[in-house]
Amino acid sequence: MAATLKSLLATAAVVVALGASAIAHSQGDPTRPPSNLMAEPSAGAAAAGAPAPKPLSLQALRLGPDLAPSALLDGRVVHVGDRVREDMRVLAITAQGVQLGHPNKPGESNWLRISPNVKKSQAGHESP
Repeated sequence: MAATLKSLLATAAVVVALGASAIAHSQGDPTRPPSNLMAEPSAGAAAAGAPAPKPLSLQALRLGPDLAPSALLDGRVVHVGDRVREDMRVLAITAQGVQLGHPNKPGESNWLRISPNVKKSQAGHESP
């Protein structure tokens, strides 16, 4: 009787663990920003009839006085000057986000921001 009860409890624990894992997996990445905050695909690709590329996601910024600025875009570490896609290069990395530019369109650029509506400043410094 005790062995049957232990076996039944072990089976129930496995079922509960598998169910919780399936629920957590179906909810997606909780650290990913909402889709309305991510960069829009380029209009040129959509107009040409090619499938629009997936919007880039800015996940982290690494800045510091003794560090070359870098950013994490879709799980890949990039620096200023790196090619992100065939049609985009990293122009700048600041505390406000990452500026991406199109090599064939020098005047056009897009900004990816982690928190678009938050103004960032150094600790101990007042913002005007």
